[in-house]
Amino acid sequence: MNQFRKSEIRDNSIIIIIAVFLFSLIYAVLRYNVFKGVPWIDFPTYVFNKVLSLSALILFVLNHFYKNKKRINSSNFLQEFAIIFVLLHVLISFIVLTPNYFSKFFAESKFNLTGGLSILFGILAIGFLLPLINKSTFKEIYNRFNNKKFVANIFFVLTTMHVLVMGFKGWFEPQTWPGGLPPITLISFISAISPLFFRIKN
Repeated sequence: MNQFRKSEIRDNSIIIIIAVFLFSLIYAVLRYNVFKGVPWIDFPTYVFNKVLSLSALILFVLNHFYKNKKRINSSNFLQEFAIIFVLLHVLISFIVLTPNYFSKFFAESKFNLTGGLSILFGILAIGFLLPLINKSTFKEIYNRFNNKKFVANIFFVLTTMHVLVMGFKGWFEPQTWPGGLPPITLISFISAISPLFFRIKN
């Protein structure tokens, strides 16, 4: 692939990354700060963490579809930024994971079943993300499963369970959605399950 083609692919990928990030940013601000009334002082942590998680997941899904279409070089840049976003999401989650922000996760001073399961599925998803980040370090997994598809599918299953446990109760109460905007957990669920759906369909 010549240098001009590589540059064109990277430019297109940057446009996609910016578009996904801006969509996630605008959506989160509208839903939480504007319509739900979350104080702006919570934007740098609580709200921005949702921007990062949604952006990361959408980019992972786009990367997955690009891989299936054999557009390898066009998707690598998407995956790199998705990894950056998800790592930042994990770091900020350590800060905001308190009863003040996520009261439904806690029973007094410790996690309840909802909180425990959500955190467990999230940690497991990160664990299965590691082989996607570094193929050489986890080469035995690749030798056993031949390619990334199995590991990627497990990652999407675990991510689906992570957001399902976290927010499914609010998915069936549209009258409570701020500004009529669906929860980010619902959007994340649909995004994460789509690669699995199309894989089964095909």
